[in-house]
Amino acid sequence: MRLLTGTGHTAYAALPVIVQVAKEGNVRPSKPLSIAVVASQIAITASPISAAVVIFASFLEPLGVSYLQLLAIAYSFYYFSLLSWCCYSQ
Repeated sequence: MRLLTGTGHTAYAALPVIVQVAKEGNVRPSKPLSIAVVASQIAITASPISAAVVIFASFLEPLGVSYLQLLAIAYSFYYFSLLSWCCYSQ
C-alpha cells in the first residue's frame, strides 16, 4: 500500500487491523506493529512517486545512476529487508 502511494501515513489505517490479528494469534502486538512502521518507511524509499526518490535520483544522475537503476536497487533492498525480517522473526 505504501509502495504505491509514496507516503508512510497510510500505515495508520492498518494499525488497528494489525493489533487485532496479533491478539487473535496470541502474539504481542509490539512486534508486528514495529515491522509495519519500519516497512512503511522503507517503502517510501522504494516508491517511484515519492519525493525522496525523485530528489535522490536527481542527486545520483550526475554520477551516472539512472532512475531505473535507482528503483531496482530500492526494490531489491525493500524486499530483502522484509524477507530477512520474516526469516528472523520465526
